[in-house]
Amino acid sequence: MSTSTTLEQWEQERAQAAFERRSNTITKALQVRLDDYSSISYAFEAFHAANRDLNKTQFQKLAQSFFKRYDGLYAQNWVVPVSLRERSQFEQARQAEGMDSFQIYQMDAEGQPQPVRDRPMYYPIAYAEPLPEIEGVLGFDFGSNPERFGALVQARDSGRPAVTDRITLIAKNSVGFILAHPIYAAESSPSTLAERKQSFRGIFVGVYSIPEILETAIAGLNVTDLNFHLVDLQAKQPQNRFLAFYNAETQTIQTILDKDFPQSPERTVGCDRSLCATRVTIADRQWLLQLQPTPAYLAGQQYWFAESMLVIGLLVTSGLVIYLYQATERTSQISALVAARTAELSEEVAERRRAEAILRESEQTLRARSQELQQALDDLHRTQAQLVQTEKMSSLGQLVAGVAHEINNPVNFIYGNLQHTATYTQDLLSLVDLYQQDNPSPSSSIQALMEEIDFDFLRIDMPKMLLSMQVGTQRIREIVKSLRNFSRLDEAEIKAVDIHEGIESTLMILHNRLRAKTDRAEIEVIRDYSALPLVECYAGQLNQVFMNLMSNAIDALEDHMYATGDRGVITLETRSLSPQTVRISVSDNGPGIPVETQKRLFEPFFTTKPLGKGTGLGLSISYQVVQEVHRGTLECFSKVGKGTEFRITLPVSQSALVSRV
Repeated sequence: MSTSTTLEQWEQERAQAAFERRSNTITKALQVRLDDYSSISYAFEAFHAANRDLNKTQFQKLAQSFFKRYDGLYAQNWVVPVSLRERSQFEQARQAEGMDSFQIYQMDAEGQPQPVRDRPMYYPIAYAEPLPEIEGVLGFDFGSNPERFGALVQARDSGRPAVTDRITLIAKNSVGFILAHPIYAAESSPSTLAERKQSFRGIFVGVYSIPEILETAIAGLNVTDLNFHLVDLQAKQPQNRFLAFYNAETQTIQTILDKDFPQSPERTVGCDRSLCATRVTIADRQWLLQLQPTPAYLAGQQYWFAESMLVIGLLVTSGLVIYLYQATERTSQISALVAARTAELSEEVAERRRAEAILRESEQTLRARSQELQQALDDLHRTQAQLVQTEKMSSLGQLVAGVAHEINNPVNFIYGNLQHTATYTQDLLSLVDLYQQDNPSPSSSIQALMEEIDFDFLRIDMPKMLLSMQVGTQRIREIVKSLRNFSRLDEAEIKAVDIHEGIESTLMILHNRLRAKTDRAEIEVIRDYSALPLVECYAGQLNQVFMNLMSNAIDALEDHMYATGDRGVITLETRSLSPQTVRISVSDNGPGIPVETQKRLFEPFFTTKPLGKGTGLGLSISYQVVQEVHRGTLECFSKVGKGTEFRITLPVSQSALVSRV
């Protein structure tokens, strides 16, 4: 009975594992599809950066290309900020593009359109597709609808896309959601709330159909015996939490709550035999996917194996009892044979012992030869790693030289002339001011031209525009300088360098990997620097060590943040341990490294990353650069579930060293 119980428990665990695997497959398929639909707004952002003066025809062509590829895309809108002073001019410009009846409007309490009331700022829909199906939304003021305006403000102020609660798609008799993606001036990189508001240019609004996204996600998957609910965990209104229910029996997606449908369970995470709750992410929202097996699925998981094994066990036991009874009868006959055979075996044992002695001697010889071959193989691996590193650093040096020559010189030319341009512009404006003082009543033609070009706005905005151009060119110069500081390939000898400068150059290069993605938040970097003396080293090689350690930390945090939703933090710490020794630490709050893996971290070609993502050379080369080239130490301290720290200790002076790599 104990064996039967154990087998039955094994059967249950196997069935649960199979259910969990199928649930994860459906979850991943839905997440991939949501990421694919999220990429539409990023494609529009890139298109807008290349076409700053977006017009109706350009928007229409881009939108139609998206409709051909995405069945779940219901509508696309371009919403722009318009001040009260610009309202009339804006409406006339849209009418000139062929939208004859264009007017900024809002909905009254009965849902009827009416002219919008005066207020400082409007957010009308300038362009919309598909036309003529949704032509009526042109001119609708997003600022007049609290929910849509809330998503717009959230996206504008955070710099990231925002998603609304579920909405009703009347034309499709279905439900969907709105994704608002903020668009800023192409030349800007706003990092504060004030900068985002100043450089804000509009919102790309995508309207998506939830049932059609689900249908394309599960197409080709076996979902005939699994029901699932899709729930919005962050819905502001309780009635909007329910998004959809997939009925495996009818193979249909329901979007209206009905008393005949199974209600959504309360569990929000974890799996067992009756329910698997997982999460998917779309922009700033987390949706809950709750999968439940149908009765047909559970019926196929009968635990017949345990009962069969019990019956077989009883039959085998009976056979053994009969066999033992017969064997007792033959015991006396066998006893006589045993005595004779014992003598023969004693001689065989002696012969085998002699043979084993010979084999042991041969084995020792082979083991010594094997150790020599292993040492030669290890030397070959290290040499190969050195060659790969040398080639990589050489290629990087050529790239940096090209960037410095092809970009830095023209940028310096532009940056230098911008100051003169600002001076000349100020001189011209001073001349205009002097002219206005001498001639306070200019001719009507001059007054008309001043109004046409909005001279008062121009004289205020021109210095600001020149200042933003100076900031942009200065940013390019800093990036080029960071690339040069990172590689340091022009410094073939040991030099005294600022360690903090190398760390900051590495962070500049890795900036894009640290930013927020569609499936995770931004990775935070904490700098805990102490005053350090200049350290004698091969700067380019040491910067490559920083790059390897920070890249590994980012890789570990990305997987951990996606799985748990926790905040990712990388801490960079520097300390002066003595006048002759410094320490640099790179730590993260990721999943940690198992003890068995830590023992092999610095072996050449050892990696735990998927095929194609890691070569296994990064930490091996880093270890060699720190310990062999710079006479320092590289250590790893990690606990599973707590995080990992790599600690570098270096001597301040290395004057006695010669070039080794």
